[in-house]
Amino acid sequence: MSSPEQENQSADNTILEKNKDEEQISDGGNKEGILQEADAHEYVTGIKLFIILAVVTLVFFLLMLDMSIVTNAIPAITNYFHSLEDLGWYGSVYPLASAALQPLTGKIYTYYSSKWTFFTFFVIFEIGSAICGAAVTSAMLIIGRTIAGLAASGLMTGALTILSSCVPKERQPGLMGIMMGIGQLGVASGPLIGGALTQHVSWRWCFYINLPVGGVVAGLLFMVSIPEQVAKPTGAKLRTVLSKMDLVGFAIFAPASVMFFLALQFGGEQFAWNSSTIIGLFCGAGVMFIVFFLWEWRQVQRLGYYLPWFLAAAIIGSVGFGLLSTLNAQTSTGRWIGYLILNGIARGMGTAMPIIAIQNTLPLAQISVAMSILVIAQNYGGAVFIAICQALLTSALKTSIPKYAPSVNAQNIINAGATGFRAIVSADDLPGVLAAYSKSISHTFYLGIAASIICFITGWGMGLKDVRKKKAEEVVEKAAEGGVEGNVVRL
Repeated sequence: MSSPEQENQSADNTILEKNKDEEQISDGGNKEGILQEADAHEYVTGIKLFIILAVVTLVFFLLMLDMSIVTNAIPAITNYFHSLEDLGWYGSVYPLASAALQPLTGKIYTYYSSKWTFFTFFVIFEIGSAICGAAVTSAMLIIGRTIAGLAASGLMTGALTILSSCVPKERQPGLMGIMMGIGQLGVASGPLIGGALTQHVSWRWCFYINLPVGGVVAGLLFMVSIPEQVAKPTGAKLRTVLSKMDLVGFAIFAPASVMFFLALQFGGEQFAWNSSTIIGLFCGAGVMFIVFFLWEWRQVQRLGYYLPWFLAAAIIGSVGFGLLSTLNAQTSTGRWIGYLILNGIARGMGTAMPIIAIQNTLPLAQISVAMSILVIAQNYGGAVFIAICQALLTSALKTSIPKYAPSVNAQNIINAGATGFRAIVSADDLPGVLAAYSKSISHTFYLGIAASIICFITGWGMGLKDVRKKKAEEVVEKAAEGGVEGNVVRL
């Protein structure tokens, strides 16, 4: 086996630099505590690969389903708990909690067993789902969603990390496509399943549905062993491992996220937008985010992405959001389904490209951390935009209802919820209230248009990288060394 210096000079650049001052995490100075790539990485094939793919795909589907299934259940939940003021929390606290924990999950997978770390996060996710289903108060439901969101951060990172370690790079895009494609079905079917369960059974089953599936996942996971991307250190003490977990980054990012979300949640509701409380939360979050970015700038490597696909996703997304902003109470079902399909295409194109870029750019030992950073952006963005859209909708209703339905009290309509206002509005005022809702909802889609345009503009700074060329170079180099795909585990 070549020395660490020789490996660091190789063109494929696929192992972590073995610097004893930076990566040694055992007090005794022994090599067992050094994080390094396995000498002969073993890939998985056959039925074992199928089982692993089934596990991560099923979990990814559950995560996507859990984020969208609550959409149609929220009106019933707010009516049950009489808690319209908590409406924004039901949808946002899940991705917010997931994003807040992301700085740690990548490090956890770097230093601990992928299989058992993944299993632990899944058990926590199931506990959170059970709490949500059994909730007797709105606060209990929010706590359950928070627990499930914290676990989701580790499951998303784990699913991507596990697949990356099981197959060679040239096979990863196809398997990732299967996992993410089926996972996106969870997003699409979530509102339908949630609506059916809420209407015919109970909104509680929107959360209980995760429990029986969890038994299947656990059974399958116990049947297989999962190879590691890097040889995990042994004999490491807890305090030395914690020193590598970037707890400083987590301690900066988590409060910044919470302050920013609270400002969006409370603004225009409990406090005026120009109140000292809201301004203080925004300022505090801004300062903490700046500190976080400066800190992380020293910790991570800059990545290259697939520019054409990213730009195309931004263009299609802006068109899709523009079309959605034209919806009203008389819009046909075919039109809004078509508009959502267009947005789904943009989502699929934009979501997958960064993942593939990470897999083909970074050394194996750094993929877990990079994946966690990527999931931070995706999950935290979802949490923030849900809160912003809720604030926009509420503010727009306060101005639109007096315009289109002057005889109706705007605050009463808002308090009644999206499904309850029909019961307190007369037949003469209903068309005006519906028009006000249509105009107000359009404001949320304007935000999507703006975000897509910003993505298009900033995307040009990502650079253009031809991964196919890199793969060809790696194949030539590996062939010269006597092996293209390394050792493969066969049944």
